[in-house]
Amino acid sequence: MYSQDEMLKQCPKPEGDIGRYVGIKMNERHPPLWQWGLSYITINDDDIILDAGCGGGEAVKLLARHSAKGIIYGIDHSEDMVKLSVETNKDLIDANRVRITKASISKLPFPDSSFHLVTAFETYSFWPDIINDFQEVRRVLKPGGIFLLVHSAYKHELFEERNNYWSELFGMKIHSPEEINNILINLEYESVQIFEKAETNWLTAVAKKPFK
Repeated sequence: MYSQDEMLKQCPKPEGDIGRYVGIKMNERHPPLWQWGLSYITINDDDIILDAGCGGGEAVKLLARHSAKGIIYGIDHSEDMVKLSVETNKDLIDANRVRITKASISKLPFPDSSFHLVTAFETYSFWPDIINDFQEVRRVLKPGGIFLLVHSAYKHELFEERNNYWSELFGMKIHSPEEINNILINLEYESVQIFEKAETNWLTAVAKKPFK
């Protein structure tokens, strides 16, 4: 069996046998976090959605249940996670409800104004350039589209030791709610809302691309 450190080190880009194991465990353990984050938005049944950093693909499947007539796209920079996500969503892919591809958040392979919703579950702390990458999300959102960020860590004194350990272990950047809020506002997102679940150190941010 793999050690905790071995598994944690895979989080930025799960690869190989251990990466596949981590992806499967993420599929099993993270739905309560995803559902909590999704409770702050409304999804229409024909929305076109992008899950940025889809990992093992279970979040894509969850989004497909919310948008029963829409198309859900998933991207990941790990070839092994793309393969696992394809396996997880095989029936939905066959029904042309889900499309999974390998891609970088820093250069999304989609035209401007493609999506009603872009989700980032447990991913944005690993993005290489958060300013550029949030701008890239804004580009592919339709006017009035929603950017939903959901993460299980944010700066808080009660979790400082754990969060510092995670940051050092795999180089993730853990932000405060204020930092996320300010970045989104400075990038001209609007209607920005930040929600915290302090007892678990969970954070959800909701932001809208302006209509103008």
